[in-house]
Amino acid sequence: MVKNANMAPQKAENRIDTMTKKQTLLLAAAGASLLAGTQAQAAYAAQDLLLNFRDINVNSSGSPESTVTVDVGNVGSFVTSVAALPGGFAVLDSGASITPTPGYNYSTFGFSADSISALFGSASTGNQIGMTAVAGAYSLLSGAGNNVLWEARQIVSFTGVGGLPDSVDANATAPIQAAQGTQRAAALAINNIGGAITATGSTTLANSSANAAVVPASNGHGFQPQGQAPSNPALISFNNNIPVQGTQEPIELPQDGTGNLYSALWKVPTTTTGAGADQLLGYFTFKPDGEVDFSTQFAAVAPVPEPATYAFFAGLGLLGLVSRRQIRALTA
Repeated sequence: MVKNANMAPQKAENRIDTMTKKQTLLLAAAGASLLAGTQAQAAYAAQDLLLNFRDINVNSSGSPESTVTVDVGNVGSFVTSVAALPGGFAVLDSGASITPTPGYNYSTFGFSADSISALFGSASTGNQIGMTAVAGAYSLLSGAGNNVLWEARQIVSFTGVGGLPDSVDANATAPIQAAQGTQRAAALAINNIGGAITATGSTTLANSSANAAVVPASNGHGFQPQGQAPSNPALISFNNNIPVQGTQEPIELPQDGTGNLYSALWKVPTTTTGAGADQLLGYFTFKPDGEVDFSTQFAAVAPVPEPATYAFFAGLGLLGLVSRRQIRALTA
């Protein structure tokens, strides 16, 4: 009996201990959930793809106004996620007549085209709205994989099948690669723009995710001061560290309300030995109503047959000719 009497308090203590552990686990789970919710609005990180919007006419006049920057996440993850969607295509924003693609992570990366129009006005010939898409792998190191840039370059026209560009489209001109120092400066400017999203004075774009911000003109790390050419606010060249003149296509799409505009997204390594060639990843479409699309699908390009293939088909043709002659001889 003494043994049983001693066991009763121990069982009670065990139950209390178990309840305490359960409460601790619940609190930990709640804290993890809260932390996850906070992390969903993560700050900019190197290699995040930034979509930047501005009123070209106003900012070019020397009287800058606020700009809009949208962080759509790591550029590699962005391209991969869109490629996995039906048709390798996604509508990235929303509006009165714009519906984002189901399956695209709009709640984290989405933005409102209508809110951009409310801020800058509707696109027209006298009120051009510019869009630029860039990312950078800023590093003080100088290895082959450092200071890579991702640049969306305007496509003047499509030569691909069915209105789609192809991966060797002559109109999707590959950007010029630059030295480490030049691309490092551009990548640093991109980092500054990304950091401005969460800076004091920046506000979330209306009806958009927390990754879409209105950055005031007073912020020196905003898109306009970081992106413009020296003493030329009309031109976006990241202080001339991203070549946009001569044979190079612009990196800003100037939507004037007259038709769709297109830009090819390129991965651009430096000129460092072993860094490799430019890589075409997909293309953006910027429509007059503010809709922004991204596609990883290109037109199919018929491959040029190898010489052995030509010989094979020539042999088949000769065999067919001999067979027809033999049939004619038998029926003659």
